[in-house]
Amino acid sequence: MGANPNCARLQRLGSTKEHLMRMLAPILAILLLSTAALCTPPQLAELTASDGDYNDHFGLAVAMSGGTVVIGAPLATIGSNLDEGKAYVFLKPTSGWSNTTQVAELTPSNGSEGLYFGISVAVSGDTIVVGSNSGAYIFVMSGGRILIGTDKFFYQQPGAAYVF
Repeated sequence: MGANPNCARLQRLGSTKEHLMRMLAPILAILLLSTAALCTPPQLAELTASDGDYNDHFGLAVAMSGGTVVIGAPLATIGSNLDEGKAYVFLKPTSGWSNTTQVAELTPSNGSEGLYFGISVAVSGDTIVVGSNSGAYIFVMSGGRILIGTDKFFYQQPGAAYVF
């Protein structure tokens, strides 16, 4: 009976250890395969913007809560406003991530050039917060639809943090 090639180094330690390794080799192989699967998980989906452009920087900011993913594209051009920015919302369907589609495209209510809307994003439950260089915008979802998107908190002083 030949030596298990996967355990060659350990088999050199002696016949008792060789016998033990032959008995444990199938278990070790399963553990190694399981560890490899954890280290390189399979890709479940590729999320893309419905109207995205290479220079939008889609994915610069990403947030996930449950089955909701929010992705910022702070350099997106809206109309003639360069770098106004957008954020995109994706919901996980009951069939799994592989069939994920974009459900909303968020834009600032007071858009302007260089706003960088989507430079940061956060989501918790049905509440989405999208950051820009002049404030944070709050959106509320219900049933996969954006219901409210008008609240904006402005920075009052550069370099300060404010709790609302």
